[in-house]
Amino acid sequence: MAFDNHKIYFETNLDFQEVEKSYYTLKKKSQEILTYLKINNGGFTKTHLAKALKMHTYTITKYLNKLEEIGAIYSKKSSNKTLYLLKSE
Repeated sequence: MAFDNHKIYFETNLDFQEVEKSYYTLKKKSQEILTYLKINNGGFTKTHLAKALKMHTYTITKYLNKLEEIGAIYSKKSSNKTLYLLKSE
């Protein structure tokens, strides 16, 4: 199995979705985004996150999309902005 062109080996009895979730949430940039959302406890735009974390907007977009896809965060439309929030467990 491969994620982001990296071969990943895992036991066949493990759930693929859990392996994917672990892979992406353990990446450094994902952790920075998740930590920022947890500490600052609010919804933020891609632009705000990119500036605050000193990442390119394309990088932020890539990780936000993947984190939303695996269920770690969610987005909410607010007028003409999309806010990203940490999903409570």
